[in-house]
Amino acid sequence: MKKTLFASTAAAAMVVGGMAAAQDITLFGDARLGLGYNVNRGGDIIPDQSRIGQGDDVREDEIRAISRVRFGVRMTGETPTGITFGATIRADNAIGGAGGGLAGNPAGNAFVSGTFGTLTYGDTNSAHQQHAGDLPEVGLTGLGFFNEIPYRGNRFHARFDPTVAPEDRNLLTDQYTFRPIVRYDFDVAGFGISVSTDSELNDIGVGASFATDFAGGSFTIGGGYYDDTIDEQWALGVTGAFQGFSGNVIYTNVDGGLETIGVGLGTTFADIGINAFYNRALSAGFAGNAGDLFPGILGVQGIDVDEDDDSYGIGMNFDLGGGASLRGGYARSWRGTDAADLGIQMAF
Repeated sequence: MKKTLFASTAAAAMVVGGMAAAQDITLFGDARLGLGYNVNRGGDIIPDQSRIGQGDDVREDEIRAISRVRFGVRMTGETPTGITFGATIRADNAIGGAGGGLAGNPAGNAFVSGTFGTLTYGDTNSAHQQHAGDLPEVGLTGLGFFNEIPYRGNRFHARFDPTVAPEDRNLLTDQYTFRPIVRYDFDVAGFGISVSTDSELNDIGVGASFATDFAGGSFTIGGGYYDDTIDEQWALGVTGAFQGFSGNVIYTNVDGGLETIGVGLGTTFADIGINAFYNRALSAGFAGNAGDLFPGILGVQGIDVDEDDDSYGIGMNFDLGGGASLRGGYARSWRGTDAADLGIQMAF
């Protein structure tokens, strides 16, 4: 039933008809340079994600120079009947542009949009993540991205071999699948509705949210449900903004697995922005397959998180103008490792 539903929706949305009335191809890019403490070049906190086979020096308690350069292409078009379509990909992800790449790793995304809604394929959010949200990112590199909520259905999905002890798990003993997302979105009268699945059309996700303005501010409540054939997850997020301040609270519960709550705060004054987040595990029962529950960890080495473990961070950015900003931050990982960075972020 699920496969029939998504196949029918995709077929209907992709009948765009006619020749394109307008097309546009735009290059975009970003770069950064700075210093990091307990952070590798990819922004991962070193003791929590020691990448295997990538030539990274992974010694702890070390300050190092960090830098990165990326660029990509954004393509858009529109048919004479008003249907828009497009795709986006970065050069460093080009190998996954066919929805495959290493171990099926998807990269980039493509969409069609019109009065029927928007259909997106590729590297994008699942339905419940789209409406519950994430906490604010901190630092120059993201500092392990422990602000990210542990949503099922993320494009990285690890299935651990239950016969291997957690302390012995690594990239060689774990079974990894990478899941491109197929998501359909429709908005009406302040309500947003989404449905999603994976590339094999086995997962099912639903999400919804309602946004409104009040007293000079804004308020959004949203959430959803996801079943990835291994675990089920519920998520709920509330976001508000008022007089230059913003905040959100996100709750998630994996059936028989991990229950978390996270809080994010942000404000801007003059040309300075400040963001902070706090993530806490209210309960943790992994049933041997929870490494993918942490986007900032990616399941490497089967890291366990216990009840009442937490992670948090704070960051600032100062707008230098012309697309450049001074960024820095501090974060603490679920394992209790401290990390920090400072440098220049460049957007082109």
